Amino acid sequence: MWHAAALLLAYPDDGREERLRVVADILGHLPPDTRRQLAETHRHLCETDLYTAAAEYVDTFDLGRRTTLYLTYWTAGDTRNRGREILAFADTYRTSGVRPPTDESADHLTVVLEFAALVDAPRARDSCRGTGFPSTCCMPRSPSRARRTHPCWVRCA
Repeated sequence: MWHAAALLLAYPDDGREERLRVVADILGHLPPDTRRQLAETHRHLCETDLYTAAAEYVDTFDLGRRTTLYLTYWTAGDTRNRGREILAFADTYRTSGVRPPTDESADHLTVVLEFAALVDAPRARDSCRGTGFPSTCCMPRSPSRARRTHPCWVRCA
């Protein structure tokens, strides 16, 4: 589940088609309720052109403080304290024997989900405790924001 969610929550770019193929394989191995939620996002991404998917992603995750996928933002905000907290995520990866990512921040939800799925789920879970990443983080505050936020992205997160 975590790996599929990470791949679905990645920014829609040239690697999207390959990620969607991997997710299609994973979906067949998931429990029905989990599969149904992730399959909706998968189906939407398969049916949506790259440009539209990228625009939806930006509208959903990049334009609002309440919808960021950077987990340390929930505890440190946009302050220099985030650096220390991001470093803690990177140290967790090193402790588990993997190098922290160089192309994305160590606290980005997709990175943490992949780490949980492929390397060390208990340590990933421990890293997320205390981030304050709320389950309602992606709920739009205003009706105009709700129209721009695609629900399948939100359920996937």
